[in-house]
Amino acid sequence: MLCELYDEKITEGIHRQFNGGVFYFVKHGNYLHSKALVEYTKKGEAVSFLGRGQKFYEDTGNLDEYVSIYFMDMAKTFTERFPAPHLKKHFIREISSPLK
Repeated sequence: MLCELYDEKITEGIHRQFNGGVFYFVKHGNYLHSKALVEYTKKGEAVSFLGRGQKFYEDTGNLDEYVSIYFMDMAKTFTERFPAPHLKKHFIREISSPLK
């Protein structure tokens, strides 16, 4: 498997497009997006993707982390909603899996 790392704009898009559990926090401030991770087959087909972020609560000083992971059919939808030219603009680096 091959994984690719993308910047925070892709994670923001994942949360908005797929209405993940963190969608409420995306809309209500103080939410920080982390980098997105997409896993591909050797043929270049998306298998899974992950969006992650943190919500800071000023009143308590707590920092909570939220993770949304999508598999299979949602990965196909990801490819449709995030075409290659768009991903290329936000690409950071490739991460190879040690398991082959």
